[in-house]
Amino acid sequence: MAEQTWVIHWEGPLTLGEARKKKGRNTGYVLYQLSGQHHLYGANVLLYIGQTSKGIKTRLGQHDEWVADEYDEMKVRLGSIAKFGSWNSFDKSKKPFPSPGLTIIKKIEGLLIHACQPAYNVANKNDARGAVEIRIFNTGRSGPIFPEISSWYFLDQ
Repeated sequence: MAEQTWVIHWEGPLTLGEARKKKGRNTGYVLYQLSGQHHLYGANVLLYIGQTSKGIKTRLGQHDEWVADEYDEMKVRLGSIAKFGSWNSFDKSKKPFPSPGLTIIKKIEGLLIHACQPAYNVANKNDARGAVEIRIFNTGRSGPIFPEISSWYFLDQ
């Protein structure tokens, strides 16, 4: 199997209200990050990474209970994913990218969570086995995550 290279373009930071107004499933925003204050790790910390398969408004609404208890306002970054060929052929103007499909979204989400270890993610922190031979470039306003993530480095392949 050959390496698959993907680019995630992140937009934000947005308030929760601003993010809920974006259209999710149909526009390519397939991932999101929540960042904010953490009592142990400090300010502007990556707290959660997830996918928007149910739509941005619905998915963010599922966090309302614990978000209401946060110290400061949470910030949201929305990500869209595209297959990456080369930096020369990369078209920065076509964003958000069309959705690449649920299978690759789940693999990329799992690798992101495993590599970045967001404070509030419980699932996938140690389970990114499906993300073999994947490399991710994070572009745009990516916030507190690595600019490049690969399964070779983080999964020891």
